[in-house]
Amino acid sequence: RDQGATAWRVRGQVDLADIPGSTMEGTVGGYYEEKEAGYSSLYDQVYTDKRIWGAFADVDLTDTLTTKLTYDDFSDDDGQIKRDGTASISWQMDEYWKVSFGVSYRELMSPLAKGAGKRGYDGKRFDAGVRVDYKHSDDVELYAFGQGTLGRSGDIDRNDRLGVGAKVRLTDKIGAEAEVSYGT
Repeated sequence: RDQGATAWRVRGQVDLADIPGSTMEGTVGGYYEEKEAGYSSLYDQVYTDKRIWGAFADVDLTDTLTTKLTYDDFSDDDGQIKRDGTASISWQMDEYWKVSFGVSYRELMSPLAKGAGKRGYDGKRFDAGVRVDYKHSDDVELYAFGQGTLGRSGDIDRNDRLGVGAKVRLTDKIGAEAEVSYGT
């Protein structure tokens, strides 16, 4: 196949502390990428034009309150769409306890998957969750979380889950993490 194709990407981010006169701390950024049908690399074979773009923010609102926002938007000329957005806010109550609340949005459309009879590739879903972290010591962190689907349309699956987890530092260079959860 003797077809030329291009791909390009631009990414950027800024540290809010580097903005003259800014009193906020954190980073914001974004990206945009396009790949034309026929583009090929060691990791990628592109059969239809694709576009993906996104943005993020990770901002300290106060010494104890932080927020994170992300959004990613993918589409291609075959009609495939994947949109994911998240927003969370975390409160560091004291040196031991942290509580986080978040919401997420997902939209999927895959004509190829639908045509093959697969479920879960055509719909929208809105989820919310909460997580509580406890720092037992410098070497041990424990957490519990719960999340649930608040609304959905199409044939996308629910995303309800409850779980607990732990992070343990065994040595200065070795650690272990474990999580157990159950859900739909």
